[in-house]
Order: sequence, then structure tokens, then C-alpha cells
Amino acid sequence: MEFNITFYDSFGNPFDFETLQQLKNFLNLEKKFWSEQKQDIGENLTGNFSKFPEQVDRLFTHLEPYENALSMDPPPVNIDQLMHNYEGYKSQFIQWCGSYWIYRGNPNTEALINAYRYSTASGIAFWNAIKNKRVELGNQQFHTFIGMIMAYEFVFQDHAQMFKRRNSEKKTFSTLRNELESERNEQIKEFQNFCDQYSEWSIESKKDFENRIADYQERSNSTIQDHSNFFNEMADHAINRNKELEDLYVEKLRLEKPAKYWENRAKDLKNQGIIWSIFLVVVLGIGIAYFSYLFTHWLKGQEIALSLHSLQGAILLAVIISMFVFSIRVLSRLVFSSFHLQRDAEERQQLAYVYLALSNETNVDEESRKIVLQALFSRAETGLLASESGPTMPGVEGIAGLISKANKA
Repeated sequence: MEFNITFYDSFGNPFDFETLQQLKNFLNLEKKFWSEQKQDIGENLTGNFSKFPEQVDRLFTHLEPYENALSMDPPPVNIDQLMHNYEGYKSQFIQWCGSYWIYRGNPNTEALINAYRYSTASGIAFWNAIKNKRVELGNQQFHTFIGMIMAYEFVFQDHAQMFKRRNSEKKTFSTLRNELESERNEQIKEFQNFCDQYSEWSIESKKDFENRIADYQERSNSTIQDHSNFFNEMADHAINRNKELEDLYVEKLRLEKPAKYWENRAKDLKNQGIIWSIFLVVVLGIGIAYFSYLFTHWLKGQEIALSLHSLQGAILLAVIISMFVFSIRVLSRLVFSSFHLQRDAEERQQLAYVYLALSNETNVDEESRKIVLQALFSRAETGLLASESGPTMPGVEGIAGLISKANKA
């Protein structure tokens, strides 16, 4: 806190201060000096100048709250009131100092204190003579006379030859004291400037540190939140994926046996188809060989055991032909039925694998699942009967719709 303040003592000597610390140090030294004199002299020291410690305490009572308010950021709302109180009492203090205060380094101070140390009356007489240039001739008290004699000796001490050396030494000491006071004030000023600069640097560093901490905290919170969201997403994905795999495993266990069954069924039907094909070929071979035999003998006009000229022979031949045709037809249906059922079983097996593959890649809804289960466990048409009824395997449109729906998902 930098400011300029000037006040005077009762002898008109000026005292200038450029910093608050200079003022406080000076006033504290003055307060200490006059407090010690009051304690040493006691009740004899009754002049107004002896009340300097009380005046300093009252000034500090208004100065310190105002000083603290100036150092706050932001300043308090009552700072104007504090400044008004301080400025008001500062004016009173300056006025009081100009009327009553005596600087401890004043040449008159020591002599005045010695006069009061002798008695109160001698101190008052000394003060009136030195300060007010007035002598009370009507007061015939001995102590008053002593005070006037002490004032006389103090005023005219420099005119005696024996006091010239002491006067020279006093001037030397006064010069040294003034130089020390000036140097002390300069050091205090520099120290105060250093304290102010350090305070500004401390405030700026604190703000910069707080801003950095806030920035780091914001980045840290943002990073933590991003990682938290990422971990939550990963956890949700892992949970969902685990559930999908569990469902897929359940479906695999559910469809593994049917797929194996249809695989074995396809192999059995293939073997049956081959067997029926062999029977068909054998029957065809026998029939062709037999009818070739009959036809050859008929062309040659040879007699055969089965004569067509008799009714019995014609009927028997018709029965043989009918049985041959019926056998060919039955065996043909068995062959085609076996291979048809083999192909159907292979398609059901592949459908189970397709369903498992789609379940692994996408979510299959309940409707699609019903289509697959209906396709796997519906009754297949054998082709042996002219008309068959009952649930049948869904057509190509249903399976294609299932695959298309899975691809869209």
C-alpha cells in the first residue's frame, strides 16, 4: 500500500512518509519512547504531548481495518465507509500532532523530560518558556523558578565557551541520526516495495496456479468421464455379447441333434434310394428279358408255354404285364421318394446350420425362429401317396425372407 502523508510536530518540523510501513514503524517507535517516559517519570509527566501513545492507538484502530480491506480481492462492500473513517481521524491526528506532539529526536525533548522529571511545575514552566516563549512572573513557586532556570540554561548553553564542543558533538550526532533516519526510511521503502511486488507476484502466481489446477481438473474429469463411458460401453457390449453367445449355445444344443439326425437320415435315404434303384433295374432287366423272350418266340412262330390263343393264357399274360407295370411303378416311386426325402433331409440340415450362422451374426426374432423350427420339424411329403396333408416345410419365399430380414438387421 503506497501513499504520501506529511505531518508536523509542535515545533513545525515536517515528517514525510511514502509508504504505510514507514509510517507504522515511525509511530511505533514514538509510541514506545513516550510510553517508556510515562512509565519512568510517572504522574509528573502531565503535558498533552504525553498522550501520544493513545493518539497512535486510535489512529491504528481506523487504519488497520482500511489496510486489510485494501488487500482483499474483491474488496469488501464497506470499504468506502472504512476509508471515510480513516481519513477523518487522520486529519484529527495531524492537527493534534501540530499542536502538542514533540518528536523524540527534537533537541528540546530531552531537556523537557528532565524538567518534568524534577517536578510537574518545573516541566510546565520549561514548556511555556521554550514553546510558548512565555514566563509566568506572578507564579512564585520554587519549582516554577527551577523550570525557568532550566529553560534559560538550555537556551543560552551554546553561548558559553565550555559548551561549544558539546554543541559540535550534538550537531554531529544530529547529522548522523538524520542520516540514519533517512537510510532507515529508504530501506523501509525498498522493503515495502519488495513486499508489494512479492504480494502481486504471489497473487498472480496463485491465480495462475488455481487456473492450472482447474484446467487439469477439468481435463482429468473429462478423461475420467470418457474412460468411464468407454468402459461402460465395453461392459454393456460384453454383457450383451455374452448373452448372445449363451443364446446361440442354447440354440446350438437345441439344433445340434436335429441337424445330426437329418444328416444320418439323408445318408439312410440315399442308401435306400440306391437299393430301390437296384431293385428297379433288376425288375426292369427281368421284365425286358422275359418279354423279349416271348416276343422273339412269337415272331418265330414257336410255341410257348403261355399261349395267347386261350382265354387262360391271355388273362395270365395280362396279370403278368400288370404286375410288371405295378412293380415298376412302385419301385420308381420308392426310388424317387427316397432321393426326394434325402434332398429334403439335407436341406433341413443346412437350414439348421444357416440358422445358427445367422444367430451368431445378428439377432433373430421369434417369428424367424418359428419359421426355422417349423421347417426343421414339419412332416415331409414322401411322394408315395397321391394327396398328403399336414404341416409342410415352408417354401423358398419364407426362407429367403428370413435371410433378407437377418441381412437388414
